[in-house]
Amino acid sequence: MLMRFLVLDKTQRIATTGKFPKRVSRILEEIDKHGYESTFAYYNSLQVEFANDKTTITVDGEDIVSYTHILLGGHYVTDNSYELKQLIVSVIDRWNKENPSKKILVQNAHAIKMMQEYTKTWMANICLQYNIPHLKTYFSANRDYHLNIGPLEYPIILKINSGENAIKLIDGEEKIKKNIYLVRSPEDWHEEVLDSIKENDYIAQEFVDIGEDLRIFVSKGHVIAGWKRISPPNSFLTVTKGSTYLYHNDPTDAERTLAETVARALRA
Repeated sequence: MLMRFLVLDKTQRIATTGKFPKRVSRILEEIDKHGYESTFAYYNSLQVEFANDKTTITVDGEDIVSYTHILLGGHYVTDNSYELKQLIVSVIDRWNKENPSKKILVQNAHAIKMMQEYTKTWMANICLQYNIPHLKTYFSANRDYHLNIGPLEYPIILKINSGENAIKLIDGEEKIKKNIYLVRSPEDWHEEVLDSIKENDYIAQEFVDIGEDLRIFVSKGHVIAGWKRISPPNSFLTVTKGSTYLYHNDPTDAERTLAETVARALRA
């Protein structure tokens, strides 16, 4: 059977230099290299019909069940793109049960079913359920972190719960800005931080001052590659101007075990 790939992704809030975002271009290149057919679409081009005792999702008029593989890219928490991911998984689950000889594979389907909401609080809870090491985290529904940081001690990191970045006008140009703040002491609550936590749900986490983070890639249960992001000397952020990116294809045994444990928990 001919493999047909449907690649879905979020629309770009800031214009990209190419036709597609770089990660999408690379995926499409690999699919084309193997001689498979592919279609790319943004989530906002999908149509959903609830009629005739079933849910039908189409992209540019074509039913998604005509594809053999569906790759789900990034999404925004503040629109309906994650809900569309959940609908896609549900529709394909039903299709696979009714058509066991024509099963369609959906990327990260089990993880999407596990996470009713794509937030840092949901991820923290999953980590605890599966005994996955996780930074000590505190969430306050009334956003009073300047008065109470729960079980944490200063310094702390504040991260927007949805994980979504802000768009700021810098030097007359729209740029992505991480919704992450470092608060070093009870006296370090400045106006920008206070204003931001009034408008958005944040989580607080213990601050680990190591100046780097890792991305480890797992395929079929085993680590295959990785890379490291290192913060510049004047910042705690690993994704900022001056950050260094390095290959990390030979992780330590502890890093490898952690990555493969997470993959098993999410069936990714």
